[in-house]
Amino acid sequence: MNKSIIYNQTMDISDWTNREIVQVLVARKKITQKELIKKLSEKLQKEIPQSTFANSLWRNNLRLYDFQQICDVLGYSIIIQPKS
Repeated sequence: MNKSIIYNQTMDISDWTNREIVQVLVARKKITQKELIKKLSEKLQKEIPQSTFANSLWRNNLRLYDFQQICDVLGYSIIIQPKS
């Protein structure tokens, strides 16, 4: 995983991959990727194959909408702010 800055509960993920971000968020919530996919499928009311989800993470090609939904399911917000 790339070096990161974590202050309070904020993480600078500017140079992280989709996979790295999701791994950290899932670990912090103490759930498995399988549980995340189940919750995401329920929220979106559509089946999400585990292989499709995993491939999206490995190829680093999650759509912003998908990332927003993952964050919502895990109880996180996405905040954009100017670099300091």
